[in-house]
Amino acid sequence: MQLGSLRQIILFSFFLALLPLMILLWQTQQSLQHVVQLYATQARQAVDLTRDIELLQRRSRDLERLVRQYNIIKNAQLQGLISQQLQQVLQSLNNLCDQAPQQTLCEQLKDTLARLDENSDENTLSLYFAGLSQQLNEFETLAAEQLDASLASQQLQVSDMQSRLTWQTLALVLTTVLMVWGGSQLILGPVQQLRNLINAIGTRDKALPLRRFEHPYELAQLDTRLRWLAFRLQELESVRHAMLRHASHELKTPLASLSEGCALLADEVVGELSTSQREVVGLLNDSVRRMQNLVEELLDYNRLLQDAESRPVQLAIAPFLDEVLTSHRLTAAQQHQQIDYQIEAQNWLVDKNLLTRVMDNLLNNAVAYGLQDSTIVLRIWNDENHQMLQVTNACQSTQSLDPKRLLEPFERGGQERNDGRRGSGLGLSIVADCVRMMGGKLDIVAAGSGEFSVLVSIPMHRERV
Repeated sequence: MQLGSLRQIILFSFFLALLPLMILLWQTQQSLQHVVQLYATQARQAVDLTRDIELLQRRSRDLERLVRQYNIIKNAQLQGLISQQLQQVLQSLNNLCDQAPQQTLCEQLKDTLARLDENSDENTLSLYFAGLSQQLNEFETLAAEQLDASLASQQLQVSDMQSRLTWQTLALVLTTVLMVWGGSQLILGPVQQLRNLINAIGTRDKALPLRRFEHPYELAQLDTRLRWLAFRLQELESVRHAMLRHASHELKTPLASLSEGCALLADEVVGELSTSQREVVGLLNDSVRRMQNLVEELLDYNRLLQDAESRPVQLAIAPFLDEVLTSHRLTAAQQHQQIDYQIEAQNWLVDKNLLTRVMDNLLNNAVAYGLQDSTIVLRIWNDENHQMLQVTNACQSTQSLDPKRLLEPFERGGQERNDGRRGSGLGLSIVADCVRMMGGKLDIVAAGSGEFSVLVSIPMHRERV
């Protein structure tokens, strides 16, 4: 049987799971019906046996009364009644012997009844009926014992049936669990393969895992669409890389020519320049340098997005921070700024390259936009399950700053840099992307008092997807 669609697999699995339960229900019903019939038969036999014993006792007493009356009156009519009553006693005895076959005692009772002589004297009759009564009592006792034994046997059968039903129930429940597990694997297997495929697409693996299933059709179609999507993403990525390569080449070449031309003009190689001409050449030279810096930052931003996987390693914080601050202390000193730091953690599990980009961009922003003759405070610590980094600097009034917009690419915030250059607006955007790649979170606090603070939190144990 070939199961194609997801609906067919679910319905078939549901039927397989119900099948053992239906068998269990049928077996339980059969066992219950058997127990009911067993107890009904036992109750009917007990009632019949009790009624027949009482009837035998009553007919025996009636026989004794007729015999004693005949012994006194000697009436022929009574003799006929004695014969009829004796036949009734024998009939009741035969019925009881059929229900409770105590053959030895039955034969003794029949022999005793056959030896009945209504013409015997009073003492002989008294002894006869005393013996008959004793035999009847023994017969009743044996019948009751046989009834108890039959009841005990039936209880044992019910107990065995209950034990057997318990084991059958356990076996059928285990069978149901196995069938449910098997049916779920028909779906979970392809789903797991789809998950591996999605992970491969997310990590940009060039070799996607092979598809090892054709059913259900819906999941197979989803696998096909995901592979098509991966192919399209690779095409778009190739187009983007090619465009950036060509764009960088097409931009760098004329910019280099413009820069060289501005340098020649500034050096007055082609002739002496007037004051206004020197100003124009200076503006052109500044614009060319700004354009070159922007192109370099765009290419750097593209390389960052291309390497979109975090590779955490154990990193000693103190030597790493000294290495990072070495390249920023001179720039800060030119703005009469001081960098203070507080280290409250010894080691971090983090991607070193991404953390370097984060700290470089945060310190560059703090130096470029911080007030002169101020202090930049850098703090590193651990907070339960997170690794925390905070960079705070004094700046101009921050009431007009929108923290959310500052994280967008090419958003400059409207404030002037200390070096007079125009920023690209990519610094905080790069920081946000780096923090996101490490599974962390970035918060910007722009206080109205003129204090600007960036808080970065990176989880200590991030699951790699």
